[in-house]
Amino acid sequence: FDGDDARCVNADTSIGRCAPLLGLDATEVETAVTTRTERMGRGSIVTLRLTTKQARSARDALAKALYGGLFDYLVRRVNESLRRGDSPTSSSIGVLDIFGFEVFRHNSFEQLCINYANEKLQLFFDACVFGEELRTYEEEGVPFAHVQFEDNARCVALFDGRPVNLFSLLDDECQGGEGARDDRFGAKCAATFARKNPHFEARGPDGAQFAVRHFAGAVAYETRGFVAKNRDKLSTTLKTLGTTGNRLVASFFADDARTKTLGSAFRKQLAGLTRVLEKTQPHFIRCIKSNALKQPDAFDAPLCLEQLRYSGLFEAIRIRRAGYAHRETHTSFARRYAVLLGHTTPGSPEETCERVLAAPAVK
Repeated sequence: FDGDDARCVNADTSIGRCAPLLGLDATEVETAVTTRTERMGRGSIVTLRLTTKQARSARDALAKALYGGLFDYLVRRVNESLRRGDSPTSSSIGVLDIFGFEVFRHNSFEQLCINYANEKLQLFFDACVFGEELRTYEEEGVPFAHVQFEDNARCVALFDGRPVNLFSLLDDECQGGEGARDDRFGAKCAATFARKNPHFEARGPDGAQFAVRHFAGAVAYETRGFVAKNRDKLSTTLKTLGTTGNRLVASFFADDARTKTLGSAFRKQLAGLTRVLEKTQPHFIRCIKSNALKQPDAFDAPLCLEQLRYSGLFEAIRIRRAGYAHRETHTSFARRYAVLLGHTTPGSPEETCERVLAAPAVK
């Protein structure tokens, strides 16, 4: 790219190579990465020429979208090849590697999305470990002391609660076209959540920064760049690639074409992941980073303690101690201890367990 208004340099070499692979004409590809369409007042649509910096971002966004689409396609085809029939009772084992919280000196839109995903997955962990555990004790009539644990549901509501949340406010600001401003988005967040949600904290009067009190600690976010990053940089490109003669490439953008912002696309994907997790029988492995220097045999005690506390492991241990850590099924217990009933014919596993526990030999 060259000049204030982006123009492709060596287009015959670079675009001439990729256009046939995409099933497009070279002129269409150049137009897609050097211009964008904007909806103005009264429904009018204008085409704006990008600056060189904006065109580079559009090119990079296109490359990432193609890479992501191809990656998802390969994973889907591998899963289809490994599937054993279409039986609804077929089982599978999945592994979800959860990325940790990101806290940098300057935190932006990317860190907000990543930390939202961590909050959502922590909420799922809490529901499995704490909610299911307490529900089991109540159903079984097991006495236990009430255990307080850090509930992050209010924090998650900041991101996907109804009727308004951080992402919806950002999407609303992005509807303002060229008049959309990052600081105005920050001011809207402060006016909406500062006095209503204890997990939100306004930082400064100009809307340039706000903080979210995550379960892993408070993170300050700088609103500069939020609007630009949330907008769909592939709006023009998607329209072009959606009509490409290459059906594989067109399929990469079929679903995304209906998504207006990157934030809404991220929320949609995370909601789909959550629905899948809720149908599973989960098991958790918590990894603790022993030190920040990536050195062997070096343990930073405060760092390890902080991770244990924020991951909710202490509360999980307290709940287990309040009840019974060892679980045995009625069938297994009845099979092992029915001999205590002598020659009495045992009934169902549940009945056998009750009779064994009431037998004189046990008392």
